[in-house]
Amino acid sequence: MNYLNFMMHTKKYRSKIDISELLPTVAVILSIATQVFFSFGSILIIIFGMQLIFQIIKYFNLFYYITPENSLTVKNGWFFRCNINIQEINSIVPSRVNLGSPTMSINGLEVTYLTTKKIYLTPVNEAEFMQTLIQLNPQIVVNFNTGFSDSDQLNSLLLK
Repeated sequence: MNYLNFMMHTKKYRSKIDISELLPTVAVILSIATQVFFSFGSILIIIFGMQLIFQIIKYFNLFYYITPENSLTVKNGWFFRCNINIQEINSIVPSRVNLGSPTMSINGLEVTYLTTKKIYLTPVNEAEFMQTLIQLNPQIVVNFNTGFSDSDQLNSLLLK
């Protein structure tokens, strides 16, 4: 399969971005950079400025791809990439997202694969994302009995 055909059949999902996740990071980096600038000079401000640029790129470059080879690829920034075989996904549960995960929002989906591994994802269109995964792997169990506020809304969207 050539690259153009591959990209035409790959579905791309953007991650939700909560400004509440972005602002604290930017504020901390800017405050440290300001203190460093006044204490040590301009060379360190360049280092902190680069860190700020990398953080912003990371926040706005988070995508989930579902490829023709039944693979779910999570791409975050330039350095993080995770490939999951869709046939190995066991369950999807709407949940509050773990802080150590590649997400930009706290409301998302907990995807369990290979029985015990978990990754937290926050696609903008969660219902369409879950429908696509379930079409490719009907064995995926979706649990809406989590007490999570968006569960009922997602359930009704999936049933359409």
